[in-house]
Amino acid sequence: MSKQELIDALMNLDEKERLEISEMLYQTVNPMSEEIEQAWIEECERRYQAIQDGTMETLSYEEVFGK
Repeated sequence: MSKQELIDALMNLDEKERLEISEMLYQTVNPMSEEIEQAWIEECERRYQAIQDGTMETLSYEEVFGK
């Protein structure tokens, strides 16, 4: 299979599948260490809890992007 044939086949996948594959490929050229990944998970959990507790102010999509 040529590179172009592979690209054509990938473009026929749905968006979710393409995103999954692109993330897998990206990780092969720019791997994230387990330490960094764990730090991001903890930060996401901290932010989620702050939003749930009402201690973090959020902005709507419209406020950020003006739509």
